[in-house]
Amino acid sequence: MNNLPEKDRDRKMLVGIVWNCAAEAKLLLTALLFLCSLATVFLFLSSRFSVFPSDLRHYLAGTPTGNITTSSSVLPDLPSVVQLLQQQQKQEDQLLENGIIKRAFNSYGSVAYNFVLMSAYRGGANTFAAVGLSSKPLHVFGKPSYQCQWIPHEDTDSTVTTAGQKILPDWGFGRVYTIVIVNCTFPTPTGGKGGKLLIHATTNGGGDTSFNITDSIVVLKETPEEIASFTLQCNSQPKYRFAAKWMLFFDLDEFIFMPKKSTIQSVFDSLSDFTQFNIEQMPMSNKLCLSQDARSAFRKWGFEKLVYEDVKRGKTTYKTEGCITYFHYHGTIAERREPCRQLVNSTQVTVDGIPYVLDTTMRDIAGIVKRFELKMIGSRLQKTRQ
Repeated sequence: MNNLPEKDRDRKMLVGIVWNCAAEAKLLLTALLFLCSLATVFLFLSSRFSVFPSDLRHYLAGTPTGNITTSSSVLPDLPSVVQLLQQQQKQEDQLLENGIIKRAFNSYGSVAYNFVLMSAYRGGANTFAAVGLSSKPLHVFGKPSYQCQWIPHEDTDSTVTTAGQKILPDWGFGRVYTIVIVNCTFPTPTGGKGGKLLIHATTNGGGDTSFNITDSIVVLKETPEEIASFTLQCNSQPKYRFAAKWMLFFDLDEFIFMPKKSTIQSVFDSLSDFTQFNIEQMPMSNKLCLSQDARSAFRKWGFEKLVYEDVKRGKTTYKTEGCITYFHYHGTIAERREPCRQLVNSTQVTVDGIPYVLDTTMRDIAGIVKRFELKMIGSRLQKTRQ
């Protein structure tokens, strides 16, 4: 018989309930602590051993999952000790007799490639040309060379080699890379039943004086059918090859401009002693337009409304300065929407760190060009949205 007061019995019952709940809470906290500890252990495991969430779920469920996936299929294998010992020894600093410390610099990898092939084509029965990019410091501070080799398909032992002549048409635009054209002219015709052209690009110690690296590049492969087609085309070209003195290469977003008292003929006559020349570029913004054209921009031509010139340039030199230029509207051909995305009411503006100045040279002659078009092809394009 329980003689405890009713208040004491209620207090004892409450303590019992709390104690029972505390036991369940202890079990829950212990389980959470175990899971957190397990997750922490997985975080500090080696990166070469990884367990995916699906594997963890199977493991907790007590079902086998087979082999655990490791990251060896993603990360490359480390070199062996023998390979490490066979690598180039690290250069150490040297103390000279005069007390000066000669620092040693250990280089790894390549800053710029020796040669980046862009295209190659046959120019005649025995001549080829390969166009590519190369490290500009290599050509500025070194003397790289190129050797051409033709390997016929029918007899790989009857190869023909000749020294390649490099042409550097880049006159100051490049920084890391420069344009290189390698001309390969063999002493005898090449072709027959097809073959492949190789160029052996040698740094000649230009990159590192301790090494003379040569890269062998297959720049062109020809089949007998391709050679026959080229021969057929050549038969029709002697008829026209001497009809022109100059050939101009330009894009659809580039427009040649001749200042007053200057003509294309007079410029070409003044450059008759040269085999090639470059034209001074006027790079124009492809999005800056005048505020006054806000309502009529859609009716204006591209070179009529894009009137801000990029004046941030490097130091270059031309033989044609002041007598012939071309305005370049880069990025406007592929853009299928209105190019005027920022309206400006100033003669000078800086956008994204690039300074621009107002240049209405092409805008001023738009009327003359439009009248010429109307005279030549009529009004069929007048309603075309510009």
